[in-house]
Amino acid sequence: MEGIKFSLLGCKIIEHKYFFDGRGSFTEFTRFDETPEGGIPGVFVPKQTNVSISSKNVVRGLHYQIDKPQSKWVRVISGKALDVVVDIRKGSPSYGQSETFFLTPYGHSVVIPVGFAHSFWALENNTIFHYICDNYYNPRGDRGIFPLDPTLNLPWINDPDIIISDKDRKLPSLIDIESPFVWVGK
Repeated sequence: MEGIKFSLLGCKIIEHKYFFDGRGSFTEFTRFDETPEGGIPGVFVPKQTNVSISSKNVVRGLHYQIDKPQSKWVRVISGKALDVVVDIRKGSPSYGQSETFFLTPYGHSVVIPVGFAHSFWALENNTIFHYICDNYYNPRGDRGIFPLDPTLNLPWINDPDIIISDKDRKLPSLIDIESPFVWVGK
């Protein structure tokens, strides 16, 4: 890992060092031996890795988990995506605000702490999205926010070509969720 920067809402942006030659490229994406806990400094110890492959214009999310909440370290392996987080920590000065990150294979990755709903928009066919999570997925704790909630004004809101799952279309608006997450202030 090359370096860590903080986003406006408190997510961590990990800059990676890439090496290119005539064969292609190489990057050291994770170094879990860099901390005694074997995780990302000040963030988490990995427990589960997920990969999704999406067609162009697919929007996945806004998802979060209330039972066994997950911090996520996300990146794009192939394609392009617009990654989106929404702060759902009660009492947070940025509650309900979103932040976006443009992700490509040769860019940065983003660490999303517990207390944020997460989504991404695939901007190319066969966008491969990689997640490292600090907790195991529990379907009973699976929750989300309607990705077309007009109060959030997310980047895809007026795009007629987006593709959203039936499950995500049935999610409640931000105003209708009961977030279990509380901002502790820093």
